[in-house]
Amino acid sequence: MANPARYGVATLLLLAVAKLLLLGLAFKSGYLGGPTFPILFSCTMLGLALGLLYPTVPISLLVLCIESPALALALNAPLTGILLVAVIGTSDPDTIALMVLSTVVGLLVGAGVKQAIVRRATRTVPATRP
Repeated sequence: MANPARYGVATLLLLAVAKLLLLGLAFKSGYLGGPTFPILFSCTMLGLALGLLYPTVPISLLVLCIESPALALALNAPLTGILLVAVIGTSDPDTIALMVLSTVVGLLVGAGVKQAIVRRATRTVPATRP
């Protein structure tokens, strides 16, 4: 997108969420494709929206550091996520280091969220007596 400011933060966030919701709907209806490019699209929209909120941070850094942990979590392959985004974004060594750091943080947060979900699902509800 040449000029993301033309669309505004709310529209960019709406596009990111809508793409992920439509991806989930497509998977439920028998879609045979993979999640890679819809996730890249949503992460790009999120990075552009954050770029409008924080104009001093380079947009390429925001987008790449959001895309690599998202792909690493979705594919369950951290190195693949980092390398794919580095090749797509033609990153320099400093950006790759920041992508690795963001991927590690993303994986740690994702593991914590997964544990919380499992803990909540396995929690037993005490039986009530009449």
